[in-house]
Amino acid sequence: MMRRSWTSSRIVRRSGSWLAALTWCLVLSSGAGAQIVHGQRPQITQGLDYISWEASGAKEFTISQWYVPITVRAGLRENLELGIYSAAARSESDLSETDNTLTGLIDSKLQLSASFLDDGLLLSTGVSLPTGKTKLDEPESDLVGWLTADFLNFPVKNPGEGLNIFGQLGMAAPLGRWVFGAAGAVYVAGEYSPYDSDLKYTPGSRLVGNVGIERNWENRHRLATDFVVIYSTDDKVAGKPVFRDGVQLDGRVIGQTTMGSLTVDGAFRAIIRGKDYLPDGEGSLVSELNNRNGNDLRFHLGMKLSLAPGFAVNVSGEAKLLAANNYPDSSDFFEGDAHLTGIGGGLTIGLGRQSRLDIGARAWTGSSDQALGLKNLDFKGLEVFQRLSVTL
Repeated sequence: MMRRSWTSSRIVRRSGSWLAALTWCLVLSSGAGAQIVHGQRPQITQGLDYISWEASGAKEFTISQWYVPITVRAGLRENLELGIYSAAARSESDLSETDNTLTGLIDSKLQLSASFLDDGLLLSTGVSLPTGKTKLDEPESDLVGWLTADFLNFPVKNPGEGLNIFGQLGMAAPLGRWVFGAAGAVYVAGEYSPYDSDLKYTPGSRLVGNVGIERNWENRHRLATDFVVIYSTDDKVAGKPVFRDGVQLDGRVIGQTTMGSLTVDGAFRAIIRGKDYLPDGEGSLVSELNNRNGNDLRFHLGMKLSLAPGFAVNVSGEAKLLAANNYPDSSDFFEGDAHLTGIGGGLTIGLGRQSRLDIGARAWTGSSDQALGLKNLDFKGLEVFQRLSVTL
């Protein structure tokens, strides 16, 4: 099941890029600890991902994506860090008679972060530059509809938007043997043309609140939990409200334990999505009668075995369970239940004292009762990834 993108005046709600920017902005990893690269040496991380999905059943098609990200983090001074992120991507599918493709740079991001009070307070601000593609034609728009599926794990769901700004204020404080953290973030999106037309679209702003608590036992055991609330303002076309995303609640519990050279970690995540807001015909937005957004549960279990200094192997399993939305199955807005499971593994290889290489692969399988009007789809997926981190 996927969240059906809202369509009116050929607007497609594509939330992948702003959520990625907020993830970039929310540097408090579990709401409980700020992370700043201290010192002057920049850290560069380069990646290469390939993800491919095959669908069968009501319709047979494939969707694949190449993703090449690069991230630079440089400590400008003891408590000040500059982050730069960009990526190139190629998405393609045989959904139609003419193969659909989206190729090129995506939006790039710059972020400046400062920490105070021994990393107990974090302030960051940034900008998302419109280096990605907008003005999509109809085949490209159809492809984006599948890229934005909740359970299809494409890194790039939206190639480009307008000039956007974001910022965050977070804090962390001891609470007995635990560390408590809280953060707030705002993401303000600029106007752009999503389609190959003169239509001007302004996505709503996003307000994010995050609280969490974490405890470490002498660096051998860790337990953390956090809770995120995302509130959206109105999407607008030509200054008039046309849509608003419902409130989203996102909770996670993460655990990790180390026994000798073996580290075991697990995570549970629950996402609850509220009703969206639609035009009432009189210039205002009202809550929809039924909720078109299904909730989902996600599970992770992994093991990492260190065989030698700088060399480790890992295996992991994932599961995603997505519930049907609240519309009747006869409605155009109905999305059915879906489930996915994945299993994979990889290697971590130390390349000297200042660099590390991570490689791995994961296979996926699952099904969807109904998505984008297609019933009883079976999915098979393959994911291959590589990350190279170097400190200069």
